[in-house]
Amino acid sequence: MIQLRNVLLIDDDEINNFITRNFIHASDEISFDQITEFSNGEDALIYLAGNRDFLSALDLIILDINMPRMDGFEFLDALPRLSPMTDTASIPIMMLSSSIRHEDKVKSLSFYNVKAYISKPLTKQILTDFIREYILIIRQHL
Repeated sequence: MIQLRNVLLIDDDEINNFITRNFIHASDEISFDQITEFSNGEDALIYLAGNRDFLSALDLIILDINMPRMDGFEFLDALPRLSPMTDTASIPIMMLSSSIRHEDKVKSLSFYNVKAYISKPLTKQILTDFIREYILIIRQHL
């Protein structure tokens, strides 16, 4: 079983968050301590800035591109500046977007910790495979 400490969902689509949460809850391979959700990158950054313990135990970010106030790209730009004490580059990020623009995929994957660009809808198998591949690999190198 893969144990995730903290998972951060950043997406303004409540249905997508519901589905993703249920995939994590229903998985026989994944257990977790906490899933926290935000509908935009700005609120997520404010939360992370005020919750260093959550940030230091953050194992996965699932991030949408198109959101109000602060989109996924703006969040990705701001994340490394959040905390000089925390290595945010080691947190794997799955971009989960309804955008089918090739430019969005290329731009997403240009960020160091974005490990996958998935077009909605997410499936349980894609999520499990991503977690198995990236979380376990990162933990082996710690």
